[in-house]
Amino acid sequence: MRMRNYVSARGLIAVATIMSGAIVACSGNDGVTGAQGATGATGQTGPQGPAGQNGEAGAPGAPGQDGDAGTPAPVADSGAAVAPSAVYMLSNDPTQNEIIEFTRAADGSLTPFGSFSTGGAGLATGLAEQGALTFDAATNRFYAVNAGDNSISLLHLETDGTIKLLSKIASGGVAPTSITFSGNTVYVLNTGSTSIEPNIAGFTVDPAGLVAIPGSIQPLSSKLTGPGPGGVVTSVGGSEILFMPGGNALVVTERLANNIDTFPVTAGVAGSPVVFAEPGPSGATPGSEPFGFSVTPGGQIIVSEAWSGSTGLSSTSTFSVAATGLTEISKGVTSGQSGACWTVVVGDNVYETNTASATLSQFNVATDGTVALAVANSGAAGAPGTGPTDLAATADGAFVYCHTGQGALSIFARSAADGSLTKAPDFVGIPTKAAGLVAR
Repeated sequence: MRMRNYVSARGLIAVATIMSGAIVACSGNDGVTGAQGATGATGQTGPQGPAGQNGEAGAPGAPGQDGDAGTPAPVADSGAAVAPSAVYMLSNDPTQNEIIEFTRAADGSLTPFGSFSTGGAGLATGLAEQGALTFDAATNRFYAVNAGDNSISLLHLETDGTIKLLSKIASGGVAPTSITFSGNTVYVLNTGSTSIEPNIAGFTVDPAGLVAIPGSIQPLSSKLTGPGPGGVVTSVGGSEILFMPGGNALVVTERLANNIDTFPVTAGVAGSPVVFAEPGPSGATPGSEPFGFSVTPGGQIIVSEAWSGSTGLSSTSTFSVAATGLTEISKGVTSGQSGACWTVVVGDNVYETNTASATLSQFNVATDGTVALAVANSGAAGAPGTGPTDLAATADGAFVYCHTGQGALSIFARSAADGSLTKAPDFVGIPTKAAGLVAR
């Protein structure tokens, strides 16, 4: 046992001596630094980190210099805005229908300016209508009927006062006598013949000119059943067609049938007419004979009633208008004159020509459409039994013009206070069968 312990003690001493040497070696001075090794190869790129937040906006830069001016936009022809003030009629010549123009001075007097072809033909007789020529001041367009070759024309008023033909098209019937528009929609009244029924037909204005509207042709109410015995159509005396404000209804007078038709209009297409029967059955003489009419400031229509020219029977009625028909307001207000035919409205005054007695009558109309006689005879225009016919007023209401039916235009200065008329000397040299009348 002692021997084993002695060996073990000597072993422990040897181990301690070795470990003591190792400790001394670790705590000795460092050796000289060796040469730097070669740079290792570049490692692979790590994945991209998330995007940082946007920084604050920088201060605005200084304004740049102005660029060169662009090319000016084209200016539309203002036409009527600068064209001379004038009065216009259709020659109604059977060889070449023309718009005859007369410049208008500040005192209402007229000077011949020129004649401009419609591209169509008129008739050798009067048209017995109102509205053969009409003017759209918003577009400087004229619309004209050519009753001799069954066509209508679209023309433009130029800045120098000349008139340019833009388009001509078949009227969709026979003997067009009255024309009206609402925006770019145009309707014409075709009075028919002994074998062709009267009708209305619609057109639109596009860059190509006048284009017929499909499905727009409608017969007048009195001839819905077709020609009578022997194929002969009895004239119903279609006298005027007029769009109501807004373009949702058309009104047509049938003077010989004593009817007034209202056509509802949807998207430019006229529907079947609603009929208002005036006093006197169809074909009766005298019947009320509704002839010309105009729209009042209140949106009603005021209609002249000729009573076949019977002495002292001229009368005037007013109606409110809806697509479903007419409602009478004032009925048969008489003037004591004969053969009331053409009408024009200026403010709350209404003027009518009495063809048989060759006079003008003045009425006053209220906002509700009620009408009252103001002056039975406002001045002679033409000769009894032969005139007057067409009637027009300037846009400012200062002058009223009337075709005498005897180759002259009567000129009336109008009072702004009470609407009374003062007659100036007639302007002579108008074709006897001229039709339609526009003043601007």
